[in-house]
Order: sequence, then structure tokens, then C-alpha cells
Amino acid sequence: MSEKPQVAVCGCGAAGSTLAAYLTCKGFKVNLYEHPDFAEKGLKPFQERGGIEVRGAVFNGFFTPNIMTTDIQEALDGVDIAMLTVPAYGHEKFAKTIIPNLQSGQIFLNWTSYWFCIRFSQMFKEKAPEDAILSEGRIYPFATRRLEPALIYTDALKAELMVAALPSKNTGVVLKLLQKLFLQAVAAANVLQTTLECYNVQATPAPTFLNVSWWEKTHGDIAFNEDLMTPGVGRVLEGQDKEKMAIGKALGLDLVPGLEITKRLYAHMGARGNTINEVERNTESAKVWRPRHELDDPTCLLAEDIPYGLAPLSSLGRMLGVPTPTIDALLHIASLVTRTDFWKIGLTVEKLGLAGMNAKQIVNYATEGR
Repeated sequence: MSEKPQVAVCGCGAAGSTLAAYLTCKGFKVNLYEHPDFAEKGLKPFQERGGIEVRGAVFNGFFTPNIMTTDIQEALDGVDIAMLTVPAYGHEKFAKTIIPNLQSGQIFLNWTSYWFCIRFSQMFKEKAPEDAILSEGRIYPFATRRLEPALIYTDALKAELMVAALPSKNTGVVLKLLQKLFLQAVAAANVLQTTLECYNVQATPAPTFLNVSWWEKTHGDIAFNEDLMTPGVGRVLEGQDKEKMAIGKALGLDLVPGLEITKRLYAHMGARGNTINEVERNTESAKVWRPRHELDDPTCLLAEDIPYGLAPLSSLGRMLGVPTPTIDALLHIASLVTRTDFWKIGLTVEKLGLAGMNAKQIVNYATEGR
């Protein structure tokens, strides 16, 4: 591992371009990759400008990565770590492209979790070099958005970045490298913790579907936290979080409550209060976010939070005998509103290869990789 890690950032949406620009700003050599299927919208604007323009509260300037390419072998050549920054519904396409092209000793890290390591562990065993490392982060480092095709606005850098590898014995290697890029990186117990504590899954579905009429009237042009978050909605979020915590308890995991996660991520951005509603509404970086998506838009954030977040929680809870009435209700309402059967298309214990396992076996699999 080099003292100055070289990085491949995979995915050129707001997340990937922000990450590539930030690490370039910090003096790291960064290769920016986009899958050819998405290059016209994702990568081409940056290629035409010759780089990435960034404004916002975290850093500002114009930054040119080492290379900007649709050739995955060129992107991965000589790097220490490849970071994936695409929505969960794009994970499979990118995993199938990246994993077989990894080089010996490279780390593959996905931001944000959504069961990534467990979902692709078998593919990694079969296709990646034996000494390559599979890992994931609990959540992506920035709050950011794309204002124009080649212009990014970054609202916040999160104050805690939790990561884990599969198997967990490799987490220390990942953390040692990642802390050279982000000092706030910390280790999770295993990839179950990074996945079950995924902040986005808690934060978005309930406010959306308890305010569906407002969302439909405005076509999503609303200040998400200020317009949709109320004490009643906050209590639904707390009910959902209690179900997550109960699943963790059934697995023998000491999970962090959602209220504490939010404070850890955004304390420096004003996140304070005694309830989820208070903390969400006090978080300065969240006040500016306006989704501007129709609910049935296939690129809407709910297209990952429902099928890759709530659906597997419900499935896992059912297998472990943990009731999840709040999560189930949100899944049902989301299916009705969007005319999408999330029970059918969402991740389940069967699709994750966990069906029939008891709690001890699931934790062993998430820790040992077998």
C-alpha cells in the first residue's frame, strides 16, 4: 500500500464526481470511470469541460482527475482502491464490470451499503483475485447535488464514515488505507452493521409516503426535511428504527440507534435534539435538498431505499421472527402508490443467500465470509 493511495472512482453522477474532485483537490491521483451505458449523461460533460467544477460549503474550485474514461481496465490500472458511487439499482451492472477486472491486492469499496458485500460475495470469490478485498461503507461521504451537467454543489462532508470488509479480518486493511483519504473513517463490526445502519433507508421512505399528495402536486419540488418532516412523521421513523434495532438484537448485534447516527454524521451541521424529527429539521445541510422527482421515476432515490433497504429488512425480520409492522406498512403503501410490487422485486433472504440460516449462521457469514 502506497503512502499516497491512488484511487479509481466508479460512477460519474453527483456522488462520483464530487468524490473524484475532492480527492483530486487533496492531492491524490484519481481515475474517474463511468460505465459506457451511462457515459453520455454522466461522464461526457466533464470530459468536454476538461474537469469538474465544484461549489459549496466543503470545497470550491475546478478539478481535473488523472484520467476520465469508460475503459475499466485503464481506470483500475495501478490503483490501490476502487470506490463505487452509484445507486443500489446500478450495483449489479457495475459489479459485473469491475470485479473481474480487479488487480492483485486492490480494495473494492462500495458507498453506500445496501447489502452490497453479501449480495456480491460469491461473484467476488469466483471472479476477483484471491488477495483482492471486498468492502462497503455505511453511507457515502458527502451531501451533494448536480446543478448543471458539469457543475456540482456540495453541502456537507459527513463526520463519521463507517466501513467493513467481508470477511471482517480485512477491515483493518481497508481502514488503514481509507484513513489516509478520510480521517473520520471508523470500523464497523461487520457488513451487517454497515447495511442495517444505512441512514438513507431510515430517512426517506416515511416522510415521502406520509406526504404523498403534496409530493404529487409539486412533482417532488419540495424542501424535503422542512416541508415533510413533522413530529408525527418523526414518530413513524422512530417506530421503523426500533424494528431495525430489534432485528439487530436478534442477530446479537449492538446497532447504533438512528437518532445517534444522524448526530454523528451531521453534528457539525447543527444536528441536535431529543427526537428524530428535531434532529432532522435542525440539520442545516438537509434544508436545501429538493428531490424534484416523480415517485415512479426509476432514478428516484426511493428506487433504492424501498427494494434494497426496506424489503430485505422485512424479509430478514420475518425469517428471524422479529415483527416489522412499520416497515411492512411503508412497503405496502409504496407498492400501491408507485404501482410496483416491491415485495416481489425487492431483495429477500432468498436472493441474498441467507434463507434457512439462523442468527448465528448469518453473523458468521457476514463476519467470516462463509
